[in-house]
Amino acid sequence: MTVDDSSRSEMPDLQLPLSTSSVPKVGQPALPAHFPSDIPTTFAIGDRVRWLPLPSATDWGTIVGLLYDWAEGYHSWQPKYCVLLDADSPSRDWTIADWAWQWDLEVFTSTLLDSQSTKSNQEA
Repeated sequence: MTVDDSSRSEMPDLQLPLSTSSVPKVGQPALPAHFPSDIPTTFAIGDRVRWLPLPSATDWGTIVGLLYDWAEGYHSWQPKYCVLLDADSPSRDWTIADWAWQWDLEVFTSTLLDSQSTKSNQEA
């Protein structure tokens, strides 16, 4: 699909920062009864993480979202993270992001990636 450049001139220029005065205020969302007020989190938005190593290659990326989900095995609400996969992450061919429990992730460093690549090359 091509874009006609002449139609772009009809589009208004956005002036940043945009005003939020026209955005309606939304009240606090309703939480389930007995929802804890402070659930500890392991990671923060922007942290680089990877899934804990499996026998095969694992994915890695950046945390871009957080929600709280009921973890049946823990019988409690637990953080679940949305991870935006890096372009060279193995699953990036078929998905852009994925959700993970905090116990399925670890802090990502390039050293971990290097050791994983070395291990994969040795197995090949």
